[in-house]
Amino acid sequence: MDVIGRNLIKIRKEKGLSQERLAAKCSMSKETIYLLETGKKKNPGIRTLQKIADVLEVPVTELLKK
Repeated sequence: MDVIGRNLIKIRKEKGLSQERLAAKCSMSKETIYLLETGKKKNPGIRTLQKIADVLEVPVTELLKK
């Protein structure tokens, strides 16, 4: 798991969202969220990160910080 994955899991759980619900709100597949959280999807695009950050109501930097 990488930095984005750890932060994504933490923030998603704080917001009370399942992977499936977050994926639906982001218009993404549940698999995409899973791959990001486990670090199996490397270097997600800024549009992907921005879409997730918008749904989670956090700045993109929250997904990237160590």
